Amino acid sequence: MEERPQPAAHFPSKTVFFNNTIDGIGGAAIFVGQTAGNATVNSSLTAVISGNNITHPTSSTNTAIIAFLTSCNGANCPLQVTTANILIENNIVTQNSTGGTSRGIFVDTPDSGTTPSYTVSVLNNTVHVGDGMTGVNGIALQCRRGTGCFDVRDNKVDFPNGNPGGIFGLRVRQADTGVLNLERGAALLANPPLTVLNINNPATTNEVLGTVAVVENNTCLPTAN
Repeated sequence: MEERPQPAAHFPSKTVFFNNTIDGIGGAAIFVGQTAGNATVNSSLTAVISGNNITHPTSSTNTAIIAFLTSCNGANCPLQVTTANILIENNIVTQNSTGGTSRGIFVDTPDSGTTPSYTVSVLNNTVHVGDGMTGVNGIALQCRRGTGCFDVRDNKVDFPNGNPGGIFGLRVRQADTGVLNLERGAALLANPPLTVLNINNPATTNEVLGTVAVVENNTCLPTAN
């Protein structure tokens, strides 16, 4: 399970991680998100994660780039919808972890009873998964709560030491109460979501789980900048 750093995101904010070289950190190298189960309607988050080169050691226990979206859950504060717009582009991640849990890029809505509304653009990233035995998805994009809109294009995930059995390079997953939309990119609106991923990310193997709706381009928020 990914360990979650604690952000301070109660108010509108913009976060930028640009052109960094990060090597040897076994936890999350880059994290963006809102305070777990306690983000208000005022916590509008914009984040740009671009051009970073991250190398994770074999001892890594967490994903290199993480975005966790959340909101108040009715316990600590009244249930309300938060907004976020995140761009993850042109990053290179070499994931050498042998622990069987660490990805290159992970987007999720992990907190029960929350209602985040968010757009995530994942464009032209490269992830090398070094563990050919217990490695996991290089890129995993999930919507388990709230409403997510994804633009996913031109990504590459490879397994230079062999592809672990049953593991795909890129996964898009809807589960629980989440509502997930996927922009069609170069595909047709009538194409199923897996075909959309395959057309827009031909340099990796792709997987779709749950109910994912293919939507017209520009349905999501404009790409964060």
